[in-house]
Amino acid sequence: MTCFSSKDRPLIIFFDDVQWADQTSLQQISELALHPQSHSILIVMSHRDDIPANSVLHEILSTLSSSLLQRTIQLRELKLRDVKDLFVDLFDAQDNLDPLAALLHAKTKGNPFFVSQILQAMLRQKLMSYVVLSPDRPGIWRWDAPQLLKIFPYEDVVHLFKMILSKLTPDTLHLLKLASCIGETFQVEFLSIVSGIGVVEILSHLLVLQKEGIIQQEQRKDENSQNSLEEFLETLEKSEAMTSLQMYCQMTYSFVHDKIQQSAYESIPQDEILRIHLKIGSLLLQAAENDTAVYTSKCYDIANHFEKSQDLIKLGDEDLKLKVAIYCYFMTKKAKTSGSFSNALLYCQTSLNLLNLNFQLEDLGFSTLSKEKFQLGLFLYLEFSQLVYLTGDSQRSQMILEKILERTTDINDRSELYYRLIHIHTTQQNYRKCFEIYGKAMRDLSVPEEDIGLLPEPQQQEINSKLKTQLENLLMGRSIPSLIDLRICNDVRQLLISKLMNACTFVAGVVNETLTIFLSYKSLIRPLLYGWTGTEGFSLNYLGTMMVTQGQLKRGYEFSQLAMATNTLPYDYLQSLESFDTLPPLNLNHIFKMKTSLKIEALACTCQAWASAGAIVVPWASSWEHSCEILTSAMQISLEQGNTQFYTVSVTSRILSSVHCRSLSDLFREI
Repeated sequence: MTCFSSKDRPLIIFFDDVQWADQTSLQQISELALHPQSHSILIVMSHRDDIPANSVLHEILSTLSSSLLQRTIQLRELKLRDVKDLFVDLFDAQDNLDPLAALLHAKTKGNPFFVSQILQAMLRQKLMSYVVLSPDRPGIWRWDAPQLLKIFPYEDVVHLFKMILSKLTPDTLHLLKLASCIGETFQVEFLSIVSGIGVVEILSHLLVLQKEGIIQQEQRKDENSQNSLEEFLETLEKSEAMTSLQMYCQMTYSFVHDKIQQSAYESIPQDEILRIHLKIGSLLLQAAENDTAVYTSKCYDIANHFEKSQDLIKLGDEDLKLKVAIYCYFMTKKAKTSGSFSNALLYCQTSLNLLNLNFQLEDLGFSTLSKEKFQLGLFLYLEFSQLVYLTGDSQRSQMILEKILERTTDINDRSELYYRLIHIHTTQQNYRKCFEIYGKAMRDLSVPEEDIGLLPEPQQQEINSKLKTQLENLLMGRSIPSLIDLRICNDVRQLLISKLMNACTFVAGVVNETLTIFLSYKSLIRPLLYGWTGTEGFSLNYLGTMMVTQGQLKRGYEFSQLAMATNTLPYDYLQSLESFDTLPPLNLNHIFKMKTSLKIEALACTCQAWASAGAIVVPWASSWEHSCEILTSAMQISLEQGNTQFYTVSVTSRILSSVHCRSLSDLFREI
């Protein structure tokens, strides 16, 4: 957004009805508002005033009010004088409108929308009329006050809408209920498909709803389509033309107010709601499988419809249940990749529920699954544990991983679980537990004790001395930049070992210098022997740090550059990482192909390499300005990957680096 705003050309962004926004959207708005470069952006949000104190919106508004120059404008109800002024404008300053204004003000308590809706209802029901008394005098408006009180006994807008809905024919009301399940907006053709009713009949019902002020037609882009819907239907009845029918099929309508949609939706029995959402989700999914454009625009809507109908899906066909579970698993990964962690968690829970797996974790439920579904369940629990962690509950995430570890025997899956447990215990500063898990994981991979790095201090120092000699011999005659041309390792076991070593390097750097030296040497010896895995970046930076502290600034800087460069190589496992731009075949075989046996998080390795390079090596060997540039990239990569640990490292290091090359006023504003 900062690209479109400046001091000379400020940008105003308006977010309407934010009380309906999901947690991720609200957090993104908050991040935009608090961004250090958003000085020329004015953010305006509208919302209801009855926000619960325990809601995400209330929390974010409180944060913004304490952090920003914020102004709250509360829209008060209309006063009697305001209603009178409104009537003067509407009815050409007629003198006898004061009693009507007083009546409506008392009835609506000054709610502007309620006032306008009652006026429209009075006109539709002919409770108001314009009477011309004589040709030489202007006409006057008349109304039936007793009849008005009798017909409109409701106390608020919701009651008004319920009364309006009660007067619709059963067929029109049924169509409106279907539309309320589709969403705030709906297309004529899709409503026809969902309802099984022809387009012409659909249009007739929509015309009634439009006249009642319940729905409105979205603005059309076709300049030639200016004829009203009513004129079009009359033309059809006369059988004169149907050339414009396709244009009307593509029309989009929306509810005039969210309260209307809410009233229609709440009037549907619960069992019928489940059936409608399942039908809508199934039809949209069928269309998405054949049309990428439908998938692109409706992928989240499909998942939301399935989430709302999951209790009905569980009772139905096993094939449908599995297909929807796979789709929700795919959407879990898509939402997580886009940073929408709350939505991803919702879809993941839906998928677990459809497989009868327990995300409350009293019992995982694996024993009831076939071998194929067990693997899908494992994938889901891995995603679930990470999402629980990313949404702030590291202890629960740890418990999930430990429970899964008890039930899986596959070495690749166990290594992934060990890797994630190391990461969680690192953030909890439980370093002893990290070393314990690291050692157990390496022994699971049949790694000899002398190649793990956890031997008693004297023995480990002796091994480190041998590793230093081995590394010098392997590097004989080679320049550091030329090492980028080493082959790429595709040996699964070696990839797993490198990944676990990299995971433990950060912890070792905090509390175990001997292990840090061991892992740093190994980070280069292993690529020289087996090839690059893409996980060595962080350890290579520690190797560079060792060189810098020994006065070898150039060599240390070259290792730092090498650490960042290794993450750009064309690793096979990166080529097989799934894309979320198109919908894949929704079957177990394809899901298993999507999953790499290593499940290496490429962005995690990249952000570690960049963060550590900018924080540790570059300030010594290059410049503070260069360090800030690298750390800025590390911050962005960490945000994209959801890596809170290295985002914090990047931010803190960038602030410290900025002290040396920026003014204090700029620095404090950014902090």
